[in-house]
Amino acid sequence: MHFGGALALSLVIFNSGFVISQALHWTNHFLGLLNGLFQMIFFSFGWCMFFLPWSLGVLYCFGKKVDQRRRTQWILAPAWLVLILMMGVLAFDFPTVEKRFERFAKVDFPSKVQDLNTNFMGGGFMDYSDTYYFKASPSEIERIIREMDLEEDKYFSDPATSGTPVRPLPGSPNFKNWDGAQQYEGWDERKHWFYYLITDSAKTQAYIFVGCT
Repeated sequence: MHFGGALALSLVIFNSGFVISQALHWTNHFLGLLNGLFQMIFFSFGWCMFFLPWSLGVLYCFGKKVDQRRRTQWILAPAWLVLILMMGVLAFDFPTVEKRFERFAKVDFPSKVQDLNTNFMGGGFMDYSDTYYFKASPSEIERIIREMDLEEDKYFSDPATSGTPVRPLPGSPNFKNWDGAQQYEGWDERKHWFYYLITDSAKTQAYIFVGCT
């Protein structure tokens, strides 16, 4: 392969792991793919800092008269290694709903949920924005409120002052129609992640929004 073609292929392979990961992490895989492709612009700077000098070093060491196949293999080797490592991490630590919730919300996912519905967005240089809907026992919802250290939003019940970043998910109930709906909110200890939880008066169903700044 021509040296320029090998460089271009190395760049594509290097970014492929992140693009694939983003597509799988988003609920809308197409939007996740677009997000990954757009952020290739930023990750390509890392390739220029480390992989481009490596490729130039390979070109210098092998010279122009050496078998181009061997030279191409050495140029592509680090990029393949990055892709394999990222696919390995993705395979052994696939972001299931439970893992993603526990990683970002920092509490155990509720047991025996029903009608679970989710929408996941974000990753890389884009802020995370996760929404969960489920039905669970009142004790589980109260546990989440307690362990996430959430406080009730006393203004939520007043239409004139209420506000929330939570959006009802397609196929799930609209919390605006719940009698006695309550909103709880809070931050993590570093003020980096923020949380909103909306539940009905009986605390048998909930929307949880997890985001970061």
